[in-house]
Amino acid sequence: MRRTTFAFILIFIFTFHFLAVAATVGKIVGQVTDKETGDALPGCNIVITGTSMGAASDADGVFIIINVPPGVYSVKASMIGYQSVQKNQVIVNMDKTTELNYELSIEAIEGETVEITAERPLVEKDVTVKKTVISAAEIRSAPVQDLTDMFTLQAGVVAIDYQSYGIPGFAERGVEQIHVRGGRSGEIGYMFDGLYVRNPTYGGKGMGTRLNKYAVEEMVTETGVFNAEYGDALSSMQNWITKTGDFERYEGVFRYQTSEIGGSLANTPGTFLYPMYLEGLKDFAGAFGGPIPFLKNKVSFFISGESSVNNGRVLEFDDKTWTEGPLRGSPAHPGNMNANWLPPYNPNDPDDRSEPLDKIAGWDKLGYENIYDLFGKVAWRISPAMKLVATGWVVDTDMMMYSNDGESIIFRYYPEGKNHTLLNSDRQSLEWTHQISSKTFYTTRLSRFYQKRRYLVKNWDQDGDGFQDWVETRLSTDPYNANANTENAVPLDSDGDGYPDEFERNIALMRDDIDNPLLPDDAHLDPSVHPDPTVYSMDDEWLRSWQYNSWGSGYNAPYYNYTTEGSGRYFHESWTNTIEGKLDITSQVNMHHQLQLGLDAKFHELYFDEIQLPFIQQPYTEFYHKRPEEYSVYLQDKIEYPYMTINLGVRLDAYDYNTDAWVDPSDPNSELKETEMQYDWSPRIGISHIITDKATFTFGYGIFHQLPTYRNIYLNSERDLTTFSPIVGNPLLSAQKLSAYEFGLRNQLQEEWVASLVGWMKEYSGLNATERVPAFPFSYTINKGIDYATARGFDLTLEKVALRTNWSGRLTYTWSVAKANRADPWEGYRNTDTPETQPKREILMSYDRTHDFSVLMGYRVPKGGGWELFGTKPFSNFMTNLIVVAQSGAPYTPTVENVPQETNSERMPWINYVILSGQKIVPVGRFQLKFGLQINNLFDRKNVYDVYNETGKPDDPGRRANNRVVSGLNSDTVYDQPFFYGPRRSIQFFT
Repeated sequence: MRRTTFAFILIFIFTFHFLAVAATVGKIVGQVTDKETGDALPGCNIVITGTSMGAASDADGVFIIINVPPGVYSVKASMIGYQSVQKNQVIVNMDKTTELNYELSIEAIEGETVEITAERPLVEKDVTVKKTVISAAEIRSAPVQDLTDMFTLQAGVVAIDYQSYGIPGFAERGVEQIHVRGGRSGEIGYMFDGLYVRNPTYGGKGMGTRLNKYAVEEMVTETGVFNAEYGDALSSMQNWITKTGDFERYEGVFRYQTSEIGGSLANTPGTFLYPMYLEGLKDFAGAFGGPIPFLKNKVSFFISGESSVNNGRVLEFDDKTWTEGPLRGSPAHPGNMNANWLPPYNPNDPDDRSEPLDKIAGWDKLGYENIYDLFGKVAWRISPAMKLVATGWVVDTDMMMYSNDGESIIFRYYPEGKNHTLLNSDRQSLEWTHQISSKTFYTTRLSRFYQKRRYLVKNWDQDGDGFQDWVETRLSTDPYNANANTENAVPLDSDGDGYPDEFERNIALMRDDIDNPLLPDDAHLDPSVHPDPTVYSMDDEWLRSWQYNSWGSGYNAPYYNYTTEGSGRYFHESWTNTIEGKLDITSQVNMHHQLQLGLDAKFHELYFDEIQLPFIQQPYTEFYHKRPEEYSVYLQDKIEYPYMTINLGVRLDAYDYNTDAWVDPSDPNSELKETEMQYDWSPRIGISHIITDKATFTFGYGIFHQLPTYRNIYLNSERDLTTFSPIVGNPLLSAQKLSAYEFGLRNQLQEEWVASLVGWMKEYSGLNATERVPAFPFSYTINKGIDYATARGFDLTLEKVALRTNWSGRLTYTWSVAKANRADPWEGYRNTDTPETQPKREILMSYDRTHDFSVLMGYRVPKGGGWELFGTKPFSNFMTNLIVVAQSGAPYTPTVENVPQETNSERMPWINYVILSGQKIVPVGRFQLKFGLQINNLFDRKNVYDVYNETGKPDDPGRRANNRVVSGLNSDTVYDQPFFYGPRRSIQFFT
């Protein structure tokens, strides 16, 4: 009944034919007057040259051209008896009004046209929210790898690309963690030509799910109070407008970029270029488009793609390594007087207590990231009033992530056993546009977005027995482990001698175990069998038996924290398939009102299959196949007057999880019921008050809603409470809510300079959280919507455009404070929070960055310009770009004698880096060759991404930890953590 009612409401609203807008286009408005008298000129023709778009001025000389795709145009005004005027370099942006006014003179020479370069207003009067528009030219010239890098350079955007202060497990699963204006991760809405690109299971688009830079015509980012047409996002909306092939001429580009500079000279440890060689970057990108033969001016195509391969992280480890030889204190060592057995250390350096696996000094590479993407588009101008566009997009990502988390540490010396992440995405879409009249058109869109995610060890079967290695080999399958699932896990026996490799790996190294009860020379010791510290020798190197951990206590790797066999503890496979349909009708009712309506429907199909800890007797298993639905409708009026612009709108969202749920999630014995449709209303208002022709004041307020990720809805759908520390999803969860306020001032300082100051405040409620239910006989954790947060701050932007000069730039600075009771939905589960123990106040969040500063600058020497040297101008057609980033360090919780102090009361050092690139353009006939160099982290700064809580330093674990090394309980290798530092200097060549 509820669904029928909702559908009836939508159909009823849609009967109003005069409503709505498709927000991937802009419009051009203006007035035509007589230059001498100032009188309005009715009946003047205004045409966008090279297209069928245009309009005629009305009795007041006013004209409006709607449905204009983003781009750069020439717009011509002509009238009998008057000299025609054409304005070139007219920039049209998505969802913006471009104003062009013409003054026509009496025609002196028949057919004469005056051409003028249009001046882009630096203060856009119709912009009511903070909006950043980045053109294709800016994207291609910037020294960044993809659109995500461009996004994170903007004010108030913080990317977490290291594990300690992110959500555990997200990086390994390929889930990006980007925070905007103090919000949680996952609050960003991504759109692709006006339709959503989102993984509904985890949120976001997925790490490595990129659209290559050549496919983008314009990237539009809105933060704060965005219009009612956007939903299912709390902090930011990002819209990628893709490039359409030209209908008259062909265009193409190809680029190659690599870090492997210097050939064989670079492939030598200790050389300056060696870290760049280890990076192993090889990136190929290209694009080509134009008219389809024999269909010129009717059908165009565009295709672009990129292939990127690199070795993941390049890290500088210390120079302390294991050296073969007798240990001091062993019988084989001269000077041994009292048989005092010492823990292992480098005999050539008594302060070096490395372990046997640590044999590489200095730079090394870990992991990899391989990404391939392909985009294609075909546009068909059926008539001047009708157009059909089809697009296709495919992305394949294969990556192995290394950080300072447990899995990365364990498999540091055995990457073959570490899980890798596979993300495969493909999207297809159709868009139909029909312009009914000069003031009304409608657009229908249909898309399918599919994404498959796998997180597992490489699909190897090394012993050929039909069992994949990921389930066969794991240290915890040892018989001494009481939790070992020896019935399901088949130990790997590569040589077929009957002894598992897990045992043999140590057998080959150990000798003199005189009372071994299981296998000759076996090093898998049970303390109850070997209570005495039996001494083992390894080629005259002496070790204590208790340095090899007991398997009876659970999963413990030998060599302190490392292993040379086994595999990751996850097997994960999931996919999502989203069908989205959208209808927009556009009508410019009059000069002052543009009414807007939009209807959107999404139908998801979600598949999830995961096993955690498959080697224990009761592993965590998760499987579901669900089909939730989402619907939305919005109504908005854009009111424009010479002194003010108002965006007034309201949005209705509806959703049904289409599953069953406990009537009372806190009572495992309560009955089950089917979920029902839920609704959320979101009013929005944005105002731009025009102070002068060069200054505006803006204000915005809005209510925003976003659904929890479906993983937290459907988790443990079978409600199995018999596993260790079970957690259950909650299909009764409502959308998370945000109330946002924003006010700002934008002012043109000089002809090429503009500054803006925007203050903002955000209040969250109903955020997704987890809470432990102390039920009998099984306690469990349930998902709830009970968390809360606040964030406030201001953004300062100073922009320089290249109108009369050859350089441009953008400086952004954000001051902010982000507080909440918890940082992410699963924090309560990790802390076993109950209603009594859960946080009762807001604290500073780990993703808070008080100060966030960035500069993006570009300078171009035009053709024939630059200094002269020996009769030539070597810097002619030369371009250089500079990026400077500075950011407050992350907060952390200090400890004293292993006792945590006030949460996030200290900060790590500031992070800052510089990226510099330069390129030379060489014309060759109709083509242009480009040669360039890009240097990331120009000054090779060792930015601190993590610290030891005891000392606040990345290279000193503290007194307690150092004592463990001295006593032999740990090695120096354990505290050799280059993961605590950010990326180092990288030099890349491109052409």
